[in-house]
Amino acid sequence: MLSNSVTLVDRALESLSRGDSLSEKDSFLVLSEIFCGKTSNDDVLSLLKLINQTGITSDEVIGFARAMRKGMASIDLGENAVDTCGTGGSGVERFNISTASAFVVSACGIPVAKHGNHGSSKPNGSFDFLKGLGVNFDLSPQNVKRIFDETNLCFLYARSHHPAVRFVGPARKEIGERTIFNLLGPLCNPAQTKYQVVGTTTKENAQLLTRGLQKLGTTRSLVVCGGDGVDEFSIDRPSEYYDVSQTSIEKKTWTPSVLGLHLKSTVEIGDGKTNATAFKSLLNGTGDDKIVHLISINAGAAIYCTGNASSIEEGYNMAIQCFQSGLVQKQVEKYINLSTSF
Repeated sequence: MLSNSVTLVDRALESLSRGDSLSEKDSFLVLSEIFCGKTSNDDVLSLLKLINQTGITSDEVIGFARAMRKGMASIDLGENAVDTCGTGGSGVERFNISTASAFVVSACGIPVAKHGNHGSSKPNGSFDFLKGLGVNFDLSPQNVKRIFDETNLCFLYARSHHPAVRFVGPARKEIGERTIFNLLGPLCNPAQTKYQVVGTTTKENAQLLTRGLQKLGTTRSLVVCGGDGVDEFSIDRPSEYYDVSQTSIEKKTWTPSVLGLHLKSTVEIGDGKTNATAFKSLLNGTGDDKIVHLISINAGAAIYCTGNASSIEEGYNMAIQCFQSGLVQKQVEKYINLSTSF
């Protein structure tokens, strides 16, 4: 075990340089020290590079997540909310499925506490999408809670709830590649949600997240790798996912053919502003039907995860009905109006 001293990061660098990984406890202590703001950017950069080189382990992910959770500004939204935060990282321009599905799930009457941020390299993150819709997310915790109480929905801005992450920000930008921090968002929801649908792009990441969610106390989570290399359930081919509880981890496969869908998932959209415009078209009954199906599949997975549907297919049908009835449009409009009223 690393000693509890100001040389924790130095000792970690020595260990990683030898090709060793960090234990869960040592990972927690190292990131806690970095979050004190006294570690140089060069040392943070070296640490991230070495972790990538030696291969990220579940102990490192869990230890870092515990440090993130310890330093975050928490918010109490009860025990029943679900998060749809994924890791991103597909490398292609995509629609903001998880954020759009948060509106749909909450329109079905299921509480959602969606964690997210701006895009790390492009303006295509969940909060770029929300900005494009006209959502105000620069809100006090009291007003976030008020909106949640009235809509069953809130968006938790990572930059507001994880202020200590600023101490690793410059190194993350400089490294020019994805790091362990790209896996931590789904594990560090400020509301500490017990239900989650987590999308990621590789089986290796899925396994790290699966072990992390179970160790950190999830009630039930679905960790999915889309069949076309995206961090969501796919619309045109099977998707593998892990059904995670405190006592079990089951690997499963879901295919859209059970819905009678034979569609291509490729859509010509990309950044947050463009995706927001496309989403508004969908709400008005125009636009690309493939996106409606794709959103509804992923919303259906969240509904299923919380136990409000007996299958992803049943959840999908509930989501489609919410679109067709106009409930999703009303939910989006209500949320925007409330968020901009403060």
